[in-house]
Amino acid sequence: MKLFNEEESEQMDFIFNKDDIRKLELFSYLENTYDQSATQIEIQNKFEWSKFITVTTINSLAEDLVNEGLDSYYLININDKKITLQKNGLDSIDHLLLLYAENSTQFQMLNAMFMQTDFNLEFFTDSLFLSEATGYRTKRALDDMLQKVGFHLTQDFQLAGSEENIRMFFYKLYLDIYKNYSFPFNEEVNRYSNLFVNQLIDSLNLELTQMQLLKLKYFSAVLIQSLTSERTNTNIEDVPYVTTANSKNTFPMIFACLQENPGIKELTEDQLTIETRFILNFLYIEGMIDVTFNTSPFFSQIESLNTFVIKDLQKYFDITLNEKNYISLFDELSRIHFASYYSTPIEFSWQVALDNTILKENYGFFYLFVDQLISNLKTSNPDIFGIKIKNISHLKSEYLFLFIRYIDLSTVLKPVHVTIDFSKGNNYNDLIHKNLDSLPFFNIEVSYSLTAKTDIYLSDFLMAGVSSRYLIWNSPPLASDWEIFANMIVDIRTNGVGGTNNVKNL
Repeated sequence: MKLFNEEESEQMDFIFNKDDIRKLELFSYLENTYDQSATQIEIQNKFEWSKFITVTTINSLAEDLVNEGLDSYYLININDKKITLQKNGLDSIDHLLLLYAENSTQFQMLNAMFMQTDFNLEFFTDSLFLSEATGYRTKRALDDMLQKVGFHLTQDFQLAGSEENIRMFFYKLYLDIYKNYSFPFNEEVNRYSNLFVNQLIDSLNLELTQMQLLKLKYFSAVLIQSLTSERTNTNIEDVPYVTTANSKNTFPMIFACLQENPGIKELTEDQLTIETRFILNFLYIEGMIDVTFNTSPFFSQIESLNTFVIKDLQKYFDITLNEKNYISLFDELSRIHFASYYSTPIEFSWQVALDNTILKENYGFFYLFVDQLISNLKTSNPDIFGIKIKNISHLKSEYLFLFIRYIDLSTVLKPVHVTIDFSKGNNYNDLIHKNLDSLPFFNIEVSYSLTAKTDIYLSDFLMAGVSSRYLIWNSPPLASDWEIFANMIVDIRTNGVGGTNNVKNL
């Protein structure tokens, strides 16, 4: 069984070396097991690796953590029976992603082509002790994938095609790989991008979170680097752009920030206008500014799509959103759909596939709805949906998190009835009750005596006369007790809810 599907594996190969992909897969697998450990045979069977590859991958990952100084965050312990991942919670797999990206010929070539205006293959391959044939093979592999993103490589190794796609690709690439570990741009670009960020914040009076500030810094650095390389957005005049709630001031302020930045070469007024629109769109997509949509057909399509989604949502769950939630949901859908249309959001699948088991188990009804919604959109809106929005995976994630945020679970889930009846008495029962209330995604209703509605009887004694499902917990409950309880809730959700005469004659 593979951790990644074929499409994800292809995108992993796009950036990482195969040996490093195996190590990322192994790390992620161990991280997601119950006790962060597995036997060699379990690992071998999981990934369908040979014994040699399995042993080599385990040993190599363990050595990398030590050699790269990451052993203060996590270690691989190897004994005769178990391979165990030890973590202190102060870092994640992201540090390995950076390590293995910088070790990758593909990534180094991409980085060099973006950062250098005069990329030279001979110099590049000599510096890495590679043959020119390897350089050309790497270029062909990169070009095949980049064309799916919306740009390509020329014969002389230059980036060509949609400048907006080029910039959004490298913005996402650098942000996802480097995060806040380090900053990949040179000192000059760093200085001018910091200046530009500060100009925008001061001029627009932006109030940003630390994450938004980091994103804006990466975006600005990509912008400065692109303009330094004399790649301007002259080919995106037809790309729709948003207008702000205070357009009279916002647009000229951004325009002025571009004009005044000494790191940006002199641009024509038309070029400055296009670049300003590009920046406006980014600020909106990342939730840094409020906007109003104009009356163009493009934005009318977005609003029609929003309405379709909300109607489908209300029909599927048989609910009616109150006015406040309707407006909030509509506004968020506008942002999501605009981002999908505008930048074709890129999912870098080497962000090792998230283990969505918990989400799927506890929000499975939203997963099912989102799958049906996507199908309905394709059927009902082929011109709007099928052509413009290409990243279905990204859109599904956006929908899922949005619905979880705005939809009250009590309106779409029937409650699971749990009876709490421990030998330690009422105060202890109330303590367990409060702990159950901290798990809102289960939508649990608690009683202290067995009734016909009881779905789960929870106690530390095995009582006669209980015909409902029951669990006998340790006092206090262990992590394993909570896990078994959660699994039972999921099973009830899957196979139906509702107690029926669960009280026998005692």
